[in-house]
Amino acid sequence: SMFTDAEIDVASFESCWRKQRSVKDDATQTSEILTDDREVQSVVLAAIETQTEFVEETRHTALADDKSEKLVEFLRRVEANVCAQLEKNLQSHAFDGYDVQWSDEFTSVSCLHTLHHAALSSHLQCTDLSWNCSGSVLAVAYGRFDHKGSSSHQSFLCTWNVDRRVVNSNKADVTIELSSSLMCVEFHPRLPSIIAGGTFSGEVMIWDTTREDEAMVASSGIGDESHKEAVMKVLWISDPHSRSSDKFVLLTAGSDGRILLWQFNEKSSHRLKVIQRYVLLTESVPRRMRISKAAGDSPMGITCLSFSHENKNQFIACTENGGVFKCSLSADHLGLGKECCPITFAFVAHHGPVYSVDCSRFHRNLFVTSSTDMTIRLYNMLQSKPLMSIEPGAGYVFCSGWSPIRPMVLAGATGDKQLLFYDLRESRITPVTTVKHKKGIYSLQFNAKRHRLVASGDAGGIVKVWQLSDQLVTQRLQEIQELDQVAELGLD
Repeated sequence: SMFTDAEIDVASFESCWRKQRSVKDDATQTSEILTDDREVQSVVLAAIETQTEFVEETRHTALADDKSEKLVEFLRRVEANVCAQLEKNLQSHAFDGYDVQWSDEFTSVSCLHTLHHAALSSHLQCTDLSWNCSGSVLAVAYGRFDHKGSSSHQSFLCTWNVDRRVVNSNKADVTIELSSSLMCVEFHPRLPSIIAGGTFSGEVMIWDTTREDEAMVASSGIGDESHKEAVMKVLWISDPHSRSSDKFVLLTAGSDGRILLWQFNEKSSHRLKVIQRYVLLTESVPRRMRISKAAGDSPMGITCLSFSHENKNQFIACTENGGVFKCSLSADHLGLGKECCPITFAFVAHHGPVYSVDCSRFHRNLFVTSSTDMTIRLYNMLQSKPLMSIEPGAGYVFCSGWSPIRPMVLAGATGDKQLLFYDLRESRITPVTTVKHKKGIYSLQFNAKRHRLVASGDAGGIVKVWQLSDQLVTQRLQEIQELDQVAELGLD
């Protein structure tokens, strides 16, 4: 073969203008950081007490030890004149009825606080008020009275402590939101943080305002056990079956005509349990005093009630059709699950719904009512006709109540924005004092512990706390006897 494979070694040559790169690695280390722990103790302190020396009080008895003839002569000379003047003072009536004032004088009713929770909806009204047992905290129910077939209105329960150094008028201390309109509230008579309330949907609830996680501690729920319509009144009353005055049950009354007694144990959280039932039936009213033509077994919607302060079983209940009835929890019962009618006596009715009733603390038979017939009536439980009727001429009278300290003083709240205070000693026609809101006043509550305070709430959700004048809180001589005379008007 002419050609053969040949292997030739690789030939190479280095560049004469490009230098070869070299790489070098180095490392460094900081010096070791030294740490040291030390403990330190504050200096020793010493507490020293000191006491002033007791100095025996030196009594000056120079006058008693003075046996000079001049002193004896002086006393003998003035004795006859001094004794004659003292005898004259005993027979004088110049200071009859005069009460020494040891505190500042208050000559008029003044507004201490104007309360409104700024986060509330503008359409909410003040539906009820209640002071707690210490008289320092005011509970306000926000809802609506003019429902149109729905209970889905958002509502609130708010509380303000008026004893705080600075009261925030635009923000409540405690706020509880509800899905149904709150119609009424009532503080427990012994436990200052426990509040009961009733809603438009018929539910009864109890809250503890000291609990931060879940304020509601008990509820009736919505069903056969509870009310079928709006709960218009809640009251804590002494257990009628207990001899102890410290045991209480919750009484509720509603537009369905039912009155229910609930058992509540503040030491445990559970659903409220019905222990007694009543219902106001038309057939219990004498035919001549019936207002409507409803069937005899038809219930009458309850709007308000008030218990006697002397008989824990006796109360006055009022209805949507203007009825005023004396009732008793001692009515014969047909057994658990059965409803009996508590009516024992019927009074002459109002000509419109009665939204307020209050029994007097100073007379066992007197009570006052107010109605949309624009009148405030005073009744005696022993006769059917009212003792007197006051016509303020200021629109519907939504609320009225007796003063807890003055037997002859009562107040009325009207739809014409006026809060009226009457002193029956002065006049049975004209109020002695009138103050105003910007809208119609729906609720009124005297403070039973702090007699100078009274709260009122209006249709715009504004609550005012008033300080009463001396005239409205200072009891007069023989005032209770004068109230007895008023109670005897019209009696044979």
